[in-house]
Amino acid sequence: MRCMGSTLRGVLAHPLCPSKAWLARYFAMVMIGILFIGTAILVIGGNGWFQIVSAVVVAQLVGIFLNKATSLPPLLGMLIVGFCVRQLGYIEYFSARHEALIYIARSWALVVLMLRTGFHLDSDGARRPSPMMVGLAIVPGVVEFGCVAALAVCVLDMPVPFALLSGIIMAAACPSILMPCFSMMGAGRSVKAVLVAVACLNDMLVIVAFGIVMAIIFSFAGDSLPYVLLHRIMGVGCGLLLGVVFGVFIRYVPDRFDPHVMTIRSLMMGSVGLFSMLGFAKIGFFGGGPAACIVTAYVASRGWRPQGWGPDYRGNPVATVFDVLWRIMQPVMFCLMGADLEIDKTSYTMEKLLWSVGVLLFVWLVRIVVSLAVTAYGDLSIKERLYVTLAWVPKAGVQAALCPLALDQARYRGDTGDILRHSRDVMLFVLLAVVITAPLSAALLSRRGLVNVLLPARRISTVSGVSRQGLQQAPQAQQAQQAQQAQQA
Repeated sequence: MRCMGSTLRGVLAHPLCPSKAWLARYFAMVMIGILFIGTAILVIGGNGWFQIVSAVVVAQLVGIFLNKATSLPPLLGMLIVGFCVRQLGYIEYFSARHEALIYIARSWALVVLMLRTGFHLDSDGARRPSPMMVGLAIVPGVVEFGCVAALAVCVLDMPVPFALLSGIIMAAACPSILMPCFSMMGAGRSVKAVLVAVACLNDMLVIVAFGIVMAIIFSFAGDSLPYVLLHRIMGVGCGLLLGVVFGVFIRYVPDRFDPHVMTIRSLMMGSVGLFSMLGFAKIGFFGGGPAACIVTAYVASRGWRPQGWGPDYRGNPVATVFDVLWRIMQPVMFCLMGADLEIDKTSYTMEKLLWSVGVLLFVWLVRIVVSLAVTAYGDLSIKERLYVTLAWVPKAGVQAALCPLALDQARYRGDTGDILRHSRDVMLFVLLAVVITAPLSAALLSRRGLVNVLLPARRISTVSGVSRQGLQQAPQAQQAQQAQQAQQA
């Protein structure tokens, strides 16, 4: 027994092996996911569930090991596992029963992501965003949207609606990738809060535009374009209004002195989000559900502040609950995204695949240049601008949540022709973007990356309006105050 104990301690002390508490937490989250899927198996029935569960678990483990061994984002390993198991024929789940549950699982993952976006918007950094940060939220995304849409039509021969859909999905920033990058560069809490809040604003605008384009693609025959646009904008407005109503309601129900207030608020927030997402999708308002989720979380979180809860994840236990839920849903979403890809059913050839990689690299460089130009109007050093710019370009969570929706909608409508094929083309294009941009940006921002090798290490000083001069004078003022106290003593 002593030998086994010493061996176990030696294994846990290995650099690639996480701590015991970390292992226990992730083991608990994996068990929760398995139990939820097991419940679905008991209720829905059907074959092939064991393959899906095992693929998701393996995707989580591979993602963790890849991150520990190479510092690359875990999502890369999850995507690779999902893609490999589908191409090898291990997963065959596209029956009517499986599609229904997978659609609900994806909708729930999008709900969790949008609620986290709303909680991020209620942060100290979002109160006074500088003009540079507002420009960073809008200008690079608009330029990338235009470049992707134009090149997808001219180079990749995509139809215009699907080219617009690809451009909108690619324009989104990803807060889940930003946070590790900011931690590596030593950014303070105010810096991370501002940048993540502005990234969430960018995501909210992207999701609204995504809903409008989806409505155009899947509109019924005979509907005019002005009618479709007006109808879907009204859907987004209804989602915003519903989010305000639910947010105000959850502010005061349950009572803040209830001993189970955190549990009830979390359940209410999740149920409201899932109901809004599925309900608006049922009536064709694709942008209404995400808008309702974001506004509900934001309005409720703002109302909880006077009750003694803090902003964002500092002092807000409901936000912490959905952060844990996102870690559970992340392997499900990325693994299923990789498993959805069937290359033989797309219009991609090897030549078109290479052209897509070239388009993505070109657009990646364009977004870097535009982001650098926008950050020139702030009080940032060259290295700080490079950090913020490179952290702004990876693709991950929002892309994985949005791009399968077109494919799911095509399957739900029973489309078997060009719409289904073009939806698969969009998914392959976005998956390539995730695989290329996330590891490339993470490698450049790592401790041994190009940015840290070429430029000397410095700590981020300001993004939210705190000047460098004030930060430099703060230690001097503190030393003078201590000398004055010593003289008085």
